[in-house]
Amino acid sequence: MTDLVVFKLGASPSDPIAWGAFASGTIVEAGRVADVAALAPISARFPEDARRVAVLSGEQVAMRAIPAPPKSATKLKAAAALLLDHDQKDFLGQLPVGHAIVKLQEGHFMPFIIRIPHIRVRKGAVSDDDLKKRNAIDSGVSA
Repeated sequence: MTDLVVFKLGASPSDPIAWGAFASGTIVEAGRVADVAALAPISARFPEDARRVAVLSGEQVAMRAIPAPPKSATKLKAAAALLLDHDQKDFLGQLPVGHAIVKLQEGHFMPFIIRIPHIRVRKGAVSDDDLKKRNAIDSGVSA
């Protein structure tokens, strides 16, 4: 039974949105819809108690569960507002390479900065295809 539905949002409400449904950590279904307006039928297919998560694209990953996927531009903006306070959003553009802002849903409620260790990789040692295959393993979607 599906217990998690993840929506990877685009930069605007009219951008395509990728989604995936998971059961006990394993992807069971995935797809793409044209825009925010097309999310309602997708969400309606899954149990009400399934957790819905919206992920905004960008170098920093912020995640917060929302009760239902956004169905309009207003709701999309409201979902984005759940991630960081208005004053905190300015910090995203000021982060140095290798840093990210994390905001947890439970436990420590204030956002905090983490440093991601730099790993040196010899130029050409990893191809785009290698990265696609590696990301497919992490996402549960075949490359």
